[in-house]
Formats: sequence, structure tokens, C-alpha cells
Amino acid sequence: MLTREGVDILHLSLWKAAHNTLKRPDQHATPLFRQAVGTGVRIVVAGEVRTREEAEAQLARGADAVAVGRAAIANHDWPRRVQRGDALQVPPLSPSTLNAEGLSDVFVNYMRNWRGFVTDPTA
Repeated sequence: MLTREGVDILHLSLWKAAHNTLKRPDQHATPLFRQAVGTGVRIVVAGEVRTREEAEAQLARGADAVAVGRAAIANHDWPRRVQRGDALQVPPLSPSTLNAEGLSDVFVNYMRNWRGFVTDPTA
């Protein structure tokens, strides 16, 4: 139905992209969707993709692109760091580190809602 309706891109927002599906524990979602939609639909995969290796694993499974969320928030230049092989910052991170990554104080405060993302500066 998706290909018939002209879908160009399918974004698979997986809770943990490295894991197989619960319904089919021996299979991963990306190849299943790739088989279903063929090569004419681009597939983007997201879900706790943090490192170059994790991103490349998704590409090897059939994704055309990988979306990074928390990893990109913690590393504003994630693609460049990955390309150079630089170390990535991994939460929990201090408010000052997040400010240096470009987050405003308001956004840092919001990020406190994500368990384990922001360290308590008084701790």
C-alpha cells in the first residue's frame, strides 16, 4: 500500500535499533520493511544509534540512512566526530558541557526529563 501511494521515505523509529522485533525474535525490522517496500522507498532507521558502528550496522541491514537523536544532542557535530574517529560524549553530561554543545539553559532543563542525560551540578 505504501509503495502504491507513492511513499518516498519510510522512517522506522525503533526503540532500540540494534534489537530484533518482539513479534519475530529471529528477525530485524529493517530487512522486513525493505522486503515489503522494495528498493524504491528510502528507509531511515532511528533508535539508540550512537556510534559509527551502530549506524553502519543499520545500513548493512538495508537502511538508506540513520537518524541520531540523543547522540547528536550530546555531540553537535556527530557526523564529523564519527568521520574523524573522535571520542563521542556519552550522557550523563553536565549542564555546562551541554551548553558548550549549543543547548540553551531552557533546553538543558527540559533534558533533565530524560533520565540519565543531565548530571546534577550539585551532586
